[in-house]
Amino acid sequence: MGGEDGGQAILTTRAWSQSQRFDQAWALVAATYQLEVTVMTNVVELATHKKRAKSSSGSSR
Repeated sequence: MGGEDGGQAILTTRAWSQSQRFDQAWALVAATYQLEVTVMTNVVELATHKKRAKSSSGSSR
């Protein structure tokens, strides 16, 4: 398994698990990649919006 196909990352996490260090290592990985997420309140679902637009334009004929 080469590093370019993600195999090295799988082997690394397996080694952490086998050496009883997974929880400590995962905490470090998670802290590196964790981001704050902002939830928007004024979001319009596009599928619903498209359906309404089609039904509005179709009823004018």
